[in-house]
Amino acid sequence: MHTFFRRLYPTILGTLLFVILSGFLVVGVIAIHLGNRQVIRQKTSSMESLARTLAPAALDLLRSQAEPSQLQALAESLGRQTSGHVTLMTPSGEPIGDSEQMPIAMASRDNPATHPDVVQARQGRVGSAMRYSTTLRMPLLYVAVPLEERGRSYGVLRLAIPMIEVQSLRVAIQRVVLGGLLIGGIIALVLGLWLTRRISHPITRMTQLAGSIAEGRFDVPVCAASITEVHQLGLALNAMAQSLQQSVASLSAERNQARAIVESMAEGVVALDRQGRILLINPSARVLLELCGHDAVGQSLVEIVRHPEFHDMLRSLLEQPRHLTQEVALFHPKERILRFHGVGSQDGGTSGACVVFVIQDVTEHHRYEQLRREFVANVSHELKSPLTAIRSLTETLLGGALEDPANNRKFVQLIDEEATRLSQLINDLLSLSQIESQAIPLRLERVELCPLVETVIASLQAAIEQRGLTISLGLAPGLCVQADPDRIRQVFANLIDNAIKYNKPRGGITITAIQKQAWVKVIVADTGMGIPTQDLPRIFERFYRVDKARSRELGGTGLGLSIVKHIVEAHGGQVSVESQLHQGSAFSFSLPLTSNLS
Repeated sequence: MHTFFRRLYPTILGTLLFVILSGFLVVGVIAIHLGNRQVIRQKTSSMESLARTLAPAALDLLRSQAEPSQLQALAESLGRQTSGHVTLMTPSGEPIGDSEQMPIAMASRDNPATHPDVVQARQGRVGSAMRYSTTLRMPLLYVAVPLEERGRSYGVLRLAIPMIEVQSLRVAIQRVVLGGLLIGGIIALVLGLWLTRRISHPITRMTQLAGSIAEGRFDVPVCAASITEVHQLGLALNAMAQSLQQSVASLSAERNQARAIVESMAEGVVALDRQGRILLINPSARVLLELCGHDAVGQSLVEIVRHPEFHDMLRSLLEQPRHLTQEVALFHPKERILRFHGVGSQDGGTSGACVVFVIQDVTEHHRYEQLRREFVANVSHELKSPLTAIRSLTETLLGGALEDPANNRKFVQLIDEEATRLSQLINDLLSLSQIESQAIPLRLERVELCPLVETVIASLQAAIEQRGLTISLGLAPGLCVQADPDRIRQVFANLIDNAIKYNKPRGGITITAIQKQAWVKVIVADTGMGIPTQDLPRIFERFYRVDKARSRELGGTGLGLSIVKHIVEAHGGQVSVESQLHQGSAFSFSLPLTSNLS
């Protein structure tokens, strides 16, 4: 009930009815009061006129000093004429005649001489009063007139009528006034209902619109109102709704765009509040922090990511907002290096983001840096060895060995060998660089494997015969692949050359091909010294040698297998090796069949 009366409609209606009815009530009370006064005044005036009409008869008897019986008879006669209570009194206020035939003794006990109306009449004025008559035991309206002639007072004539006559007039007036109040109240109620509805209905409609706007619905129009101010308020709400709709649409588009950007970032993004709880985390951050199976939003980062260095970074940024970059090494479930870019802010308020981390996985970057450093060191070492040998031999020749017929030719041959080795190393480096950077695109065409392999074997025939090796070809005639013939020839040349160099004397080399669906797997196997198991994972790295001394002795640069790997992968294939120590090695690679490429 209390809530009901706090609503707009009953509040306005109640207030309006209270004001109107209060006004009607005040007006009614005043009207009744004035009506009562007017009734009494009019009745008093009419009784005064009547008393003055009766006064001459009483004055004649009193002037002639009539007997009390005559005065009593006159009082009774006047009482019957006026239907009232007529009393004749002496100048001192003693009753000498009464229309009600009361004994004088009883009337005198009331002591009428002290009554205000009688006092006023004895003073020569017309007196009037309303009071309860103890003799008649009822309320009466009294009017007393003096009986005078030529300044001499002969007595007082008092006329009284019961108040019931006045009361009936009062009741009639009150009924009229109350009837008017009732009719006015009904009219006020109807007008109040109409006016209240006229005011409250559009305001209620606007309240609903405001609720719709708060719920995110902006397509609810406000109906026109007949009251200018309310209508203007409705127009303002409509304009506000349209403005909010545009703002919300713009904010939603920006939020969706920002979310799409964050979700698609390769770097991990984590936003935290002042308590270290996660407000936002993108898929990349879930993967980097191993949180794919967690509902991380709303949880404390310290509880779900247990790493002291990361916790120290978070605590530092919360205590002193700034930019902070730090790399953290993780060892479970695998070894990784993550780079954290942290930004602390005080502008997030009580519920906004106070710390934002951008996480990058720099494991590959560190590995490439390590490979680059090793590559530079290896290249420097590989270049230094032949250059040092050439310089040493040149200094020897210039020091006098040039005129020594027995040794000068030998020194020149050694210089030529080192220069050839240096040239081969540079050529391999250039070739590897071109393959990795794809500076020279692959020239794919239909290549038949058997004739190409026979050409490579023919170019290495002298080395094969020198070591007494036998070569077995297991290539089906007409077997073709889609590849760059020059690059594939280089692959076969490197693998067969290695099989010759690292084979046993009078050993064997087997070259076979197996067709698997749309691919051809080529295997180059030898019966050489084999490769230790611990060296197999690194055999295709640049400058990696199992036996460094023998490799240099045989003229190897350490780049051949790396070149093979990059060429095969450029064709979309894969390269692998199987080996047992002192039993030989089998290098295999895959190439697409002609029908697999358009």
